[in-house]
Parts: sequence; C-alpha cells; structure tokens
Amino acid sequence: MINVDDVQEGIKELQRCAKMGLAGGMITVYPPEGKRYDNPMYEPLWAAAQDLDIPLGMHIATGRAQGRILGSRTAIASATPSWPTPITGCGCPSVR
Repeated sequence: MINVDDVQEGIKELQRCAKMGLAGGMITVYPPEGKRYDNPMYEPLWAAAQDLDIPLGMHIATGRAQGRILGSRTAIASATPSWPTPITGCGCPSVR
C-alpha cells in the first residue's frame, strides 16, 4: 500500500518500487478524513505516478478505523500477533 496520508512518503515509496522494477501500486479506497482524492495536496503523488509510469489501483479491501488503514499488512499484523511482521512495505503488486 502506498502511503496517501503523507504524500512525500508515498512518492518515495513509488520511486523505490520503480527502482525495483515493480509495475504498479495500490492505495486505500478511503483517503484520510476531509482529504478526498480530488484534493490538490495529492497532485504531486499523481504526477510522480505518471512520471514513473506506475499505475495506481485502489485496494478494495481497505478502510479506516481510528486513524488506521484497515487491510494493510501492518494493521493486520498488529491485530493478529501470531502473524509475522512484514519485512517490506512496498505497495506495488507485480514485477515488470
């Protein structure tokens, strides 16, 4: 999952994914409260995705509760202690 709560962090993740040769990224269906995806704050993220030729898809199994993105590996791992903590946070689904 690409971080949409912090646009600059999301851009860094897109760049990291592109360097690894991954073909796309996933974002949560629900942006932070009061910051819809048509908010100009996301323009740098959309521009970076376009410049890097990285398509973004919406991960339909995500939502938000108490400021946390549900469905992300980190949230799942913290809710299920027996699961291993993910090594990487790359939200890109496949290799080019």
